[in-house]
Amino acid sequence: MTNYLFAEPSIIAGIASCIDLFAVYNMYNESKDEASADKRAMLADILTLKSDFSNACKEVINVA
Repeated sequence: MTNYLFAEPSIIAGIASCIDLFAVYNMYNESKDEASADKRAMLADILTLKSDFSNACKEVINVA
């Protein structure tokens, strides 16, 4: 699971966003180009699938 593309503000950032009327304070994680963003997303998807498959296999082995 990844939350790379989402901002993770702190309490201070939350307070600052109330004062930021022109939304210049919002900062998100960015990639240098689309290819590297796609690569990161695909890797995250593959790792999540690997984890889900591993958990399913463990559950099947424990039931059998």
